Amino acid sequence: MRAVAILVGMFGASACDEVFSLDRPPIDAAIDGPPVTITGQLSRTFVHNDASGAPTTTTVVPEEPTAFVAGAEVPLTWNAADGTFSFGGDEGGTWSVRTGTTELSSRSKQLELVDLVYGRPEQRRVEAGTALVYEVTSPAITAFVNIDTTGVWSASPGLATSETKFALDWTTAGFQGVPGIIEGSRNDELFFAWFDVRGVDPDHHFVMSHVKRTRFDQAIGDTSTVSSALGALLPGTACAHVAAPRADALERLDAAYPGGTPRAAWALFGVPRAELGVTAALTIATASGLTNVDHDVAYTDPFTGLDLVLTMTAATDRMVDGRVLSSATSSNARVTREATCNASDASLGGEPPMPTRPRLSGALLADRVTVGLAPDERAVLTWEHVGSQVGDAHSVILHEVTGSGALRTVRHYVTSEPHLVFDVESLPTGSYQLDIRSRTGVPRAAIGDVTEQTYPFTQGLYRAVFSVSREP
Repeated sequence: MRAVAILVGMFGASACDEVFSLDRPPIDAAIDGPPVTITGQLSRTFVHNDASGAPTTTTVVPEEPTAFVAGAEVPLTWNAADGTFSFGGDEGGTWSVRTGTTELSSRSKQLELVDLVYGRPEQRRVEAGTALVYEVTSPAITAFVNIDTTGVWSASPGLATSETKFALDWTTAGFQGVPGIIEGSRNDELFFAWFDVRGVDPDHHFVMSHVKRTRFDQAIGDTSTVSSALGALLPGTACAHVAAPRADALERLDAAYPGGTPRAAWALFGVPRAELGVTAALTIATASGLTNVDHDVAYTDPFTGLDLVLTMTAATDRMVDGRVLSSATSSNARVTREATCNASDASLGGEPPMPTRPRLSGALLADRVTVGLAPDERAVLTWEHVGSQVGDAHSVILHEVTGSGALRTVRHYVTSEPHLVFDVESLPTGSYQLDIRSRTGVPRAAIGDVTEQTYPFTQGLYRAVFSVSREP
């Protein structure tokens, strides 16, 4: 189960700084073109629970942004009531809109930026020392358990079932959005789920067999204890057809990124809103393996109001300086709740975009390469794709590798074209890890809205480590 959780995490949301970069030319430079007016709207949408435990959203206007044209700040007209704004630029130039740690850079004259947050607007943050202990008074013999939440949207890794008491440091609870404590009084819910094995090789899989659903208010900076008996056996009256060509996906990966260690999995998830993508995903059924599979899965969906998505992820891993670097793809399809299986509603094929060969100011980012930059040079990142599929939107996360080897996220960029520019402050002398993800099925990416997702869709991931040296 841990391998499945790692695979799923490759394509989850990031709670790091975001820089939305659209149609950006390689260099920001002043353009002496005809004057134009850039208009747009900025909003922040929170995904949380309503009183019934079903997902709902709250949209607010964030703080007033700042506008830049060719790197220089310009006056901006701002409407705090609805988040609309306007400012002047030059035809053919580039401009940026920045609010907090989020920045949109574009040549589009009409911008729409949605900051999507999984959690409540008034959510209370997790503090050190916050823990959860779950005691099972009548345990079952099961494969593993998950401790998941809705409202604050966390998904623990699979926990072994050799014990009847499960302790979880809540600061590492697997948050898929902003870390927060459980507040049942504000509609957050805890799900303690048992999983059992079904089927035989190669169609064996794990499916949620029992679940206990609880609301309580968690203590901050202390241990909260919850006890319950085993819930009734879930009837498994719904059916999903799983056609997951894992071997085929791994063959494509090996051809594109040879020499790595392969792994693959499929999973049936509950997600708050499928049209927002496979984020805050809670596992209902899953299986790891390297072979193609085509079989039915009987399951019960214990969640209220979640959409169902079937995902297949394949990865090939390589070791660099003790760090696992992955190249991966995923295919995703919506699933309808049916008592009988529909072989057509869960096909996990399609050609994924596969980013490769990233270059920083022309230098190929092979593992461990050092790129020399001038002290004031804005570094240009470009990359290619394997095959004909490029994708609609690209996510680039820049991490600093600290002296201890830990990762510190510097920025998270989103772009509709495979290039962007790092400012000097984001890329000083140091060591870095770069995560490049490309995604299909994002129809509004060109105007900055990368939250709307259509199905089926595919994704690809490439990671690289490199160093930067800035010398006169």
